[in-house]
Amino acid sequence: MTAPTRQTVHAYPYLRVILCFALLGGAIGGALLTVAVDMLSGRGLAEGGNNWPGALVFMLAGSIMGLVPAALCGVWLAWRRRCRNLGGIAEAVLAGAVISWLFIWLLLSGWNEAGFLADSWLFFVAGGGSALILALCVLPRSQP
Repeated sequence: MTAPTRQTVHAYPYLRVILCFALLGGAIGGALLTVAVDMLSGRGLAEGGNNWPGALVFMLAGSIMGLVPAALCGVWLAWRRRCRNLGGIAEAVLAGAVISWLFIWLLLSGWNEAGFLADSWLFFVAGGGSALILALCVLPRSQP
């Protein structure tokens, strides 16, 4: 019997990456959307803008609406076996941003009341930011 090699000892954590992205990605994106909406509406932290009820609503809605794009981002990164290095983090940010924007565009493409789709760049930023935070926390370290 041969000794286990370095590749067999360090198996890629597929399930951890997919589940963490799916379960946490939407809520983190909702929190980032709360901050963005507060800053754009002028109720920033400098004015004492305490928006906890709004943050909870955005996080809950983000968890529900962001489940599919965040899970797709996690599946993409796990399939590509991305690690926590510059290339892996950059791919996670790009995948999260593009998948989030495509999902919201496909979901709401028939509904353009009050220019909602003109503001869909917020979802692009929230998806990328959420993927950045999760990539730094969840992706495995790159093996030497």
